[in-house]
Amino acid sequence: PAALALPLWHALTTSGGRAIGLADVRASALLTQTPVFPFDFPDTEAGSQWQRREGEERSKAHRRRPPARRPNYAALGSAHPHAPCWAAVLHLGADLDPDDETGHRGRPLGADGGAGNLGANLGPGDETGRPGAA
Repeated sequence: PAALALPLWHALTTSGGRAIGLADVRASALLTQTPVFPFDFPDTEAGSQWQRREGEERSKAHRRRPPARRPNYAALGSAHPHAPCWAAVLHLGADLDPDDETGHRGRPLGADGGAGNLGANLGPGDETGRPGAA
């Protein structure tokens, strides 16, 4: 009942209880290595909806900044800077985003010169850059 809310609140706060927000709950869960729903469950419908909302908010905040004061994610080779695209991370699908400015379109980063040609700086030897490794 609503009439008990204020007395309960006073009892909790005077006995040492503290109010915390969602950011504090997530920080506490991180320290105790406890997953928090929906943040740590991206493969659920609620987790994907949360990521989509967060990505939209981050994108809006990014666009509100003047172009000279915000990172150029296309030049940095980041195809999905505001929300993770798990299909791209796991290299699922051949063509994820036909309008992708980085050109990596679902290929692993550095493959075929995509996303800044990350593999171009490897030294002699195998693909890890270690000389003589087989």
